[in-house]
Amino acid sequence: EGARPKSWRVIVRNVSFKAAEAEIRAAMSAAGFVWELTIPKDFHGKPKGFAFAAYTRKADAERAVKEVNATAIAGRQIAVDWAMSKHEYNEAQLKQKEEEGAEEESEEGSDGEDDDGSGSESESESGDDSGSEYESESESSSESESDDSDSQPPPLPGKGAKTPPPAGASVFVRDLPTDASKQSLFERMQKFGKVRSCRVVLDKTTGRSKGTAFVDFVDAASASRAIEAAGKVEGGGVKVAGRRLNIALAVSATDAADLATAKSKAFATDAKKRRDGPRDNRNLYLATEGQIHEEGPAAQGVSREDIMKRRRAKEEQKMKLKNPNFFISKNRLQVRNVPPEVDQKQLKKIFHDAVLQRATKANPKVLHARLLIDNTRPDANGKPRSRGIGFVEFDAHDHALAALRTLNNNPTIFTAAKRPIVEFAVEDARAVKKLERR
Repeated sequence: EGARPKSWRVIVRNVSFKAAEAEIRAAMSAAGFVWELTIPKDFHGKPKGFAFAAYTRKADAERAVKEVNATAIAGRQIAVDWAMSKHEYNEAQLKQKEEEGAEEESEEGSDGEDDDGSGSESESESGDDSGSEYESESESSSESESDDSDSQPPPLPGKGAKTPPPAGASVFVRDLPTDASKQSLFERMQKFGKVRSCRVVLDKTTGRSKGTAFVDFVDAASASRAIEAAGKVEGGGVKVAGRRLNIALAVSATDAADLATAKSKAFATDAKKRRDGPRDNRNLYLATEGQIHEEGPAAQGVSREDIMKRRRAKEEQKMKLKNPNFFISKNRLQVRNVPPEVDQKQLKKIFHDAVLQRATKANPKVLHARLLIDNTRPDANGKPRSRGIGFVEFDAHDHALAALRTLNNNPTIFTAAKRPIVEFAVEDARAVKKLERR
């Protein structure tokens, strides 16, 4: 049996975020020797609230499910069950949905605490509530055992209902931290009254929270208390995971559809005005080129140092663009993380060759490549050191765009730990005009 430890794996749900690895291991070791303990974490390095324990014997795993289940770790009661592979879990979920559909037809009740008790307002207003029953345990792809993980979250206390909530008893929550669990939101909302159900809206592409949620209370008075508390300035409002929430009364499916229609018409009208009106002379549409979502697939493997550099670069760009004298250049790029050994000639060649990688028949022309120099820190030969920041200008916008998309965040260009951070440069129109007069 000991040769197949993965076969005897259990999932531990509802684990306190404050629980240390040693505490979890000690609790699970009460059933037998724990061969391996895996605690999935999110992008920020915080635990997701569940863990996997692998035993060397089937008897030990069975004992963990029977005896360790419902015990407490760090003051919170845990739930222990057999861990299933993704394939098995998906089949089980499909079967469960079919059974739920049959129950609805026969008008039988269900005790799934996370049912869509608020009608269809979550579909209309959130745009995507599918999968909100489950926390994204399957997102722990960086863990070595993630392929065998079970994606079901710790059950919330209480039972939901198929019947719609009373009028005015549902609230829509915005600004929810993406790493906040459904359990933490549920517990926070319980302070205002009994909660029927709590649903975090997930992004279909990434499977992660979109920062919004729906909470159904038993009565409208509880919802009113939550909205009132969130609007108070003193005390910091209502917070979850350190962030203040924006709570408003949820609208019905009909009202949400009307709002969506009105918004679509307004967007079409604005789009026509933008086409017929003045052009974007500051090229602000290029501000998002080169940015990567910190929780998206492009951010995998990116060092913490690079993430912080990108944040600072974004803030710097945002501050400059508040001044109407600044604009985004269409042909000039800014690059960070340039190694000290790369000189201006090499930098020029890197960007020239990057265009040819995307457009083999192109004839790119790099007008110039410049590096910012730190005169206060000479190298071993007495020459000023590069500050790791450079500017490269092309004669055509298409070539600059091709170079940006080839080099930005590319781990094969400089180093995997310090990848190129490339974006369109922000220019001062006054300085540009001054140079043109010379």
